[in-house]
Amino acid sequence: MTKDEFFAKLDRAERQIARGEGMEMLPNEDLTAFLNRNGYGI
Repeated sequence: MTKDEFFAKLDRAERQIARGEGMEMLPNEDLTAFLNRNGYGI
């Protein structure tokens, strides 16, 4: 991945978050609980 591709991914992610499409972990939530809460059924 080039430097430009990396920064393009960051830009897309920031736009998604601005539209409310992002997911974030809750305080004190572990990764397994986060993935289960978001439908990944670990």
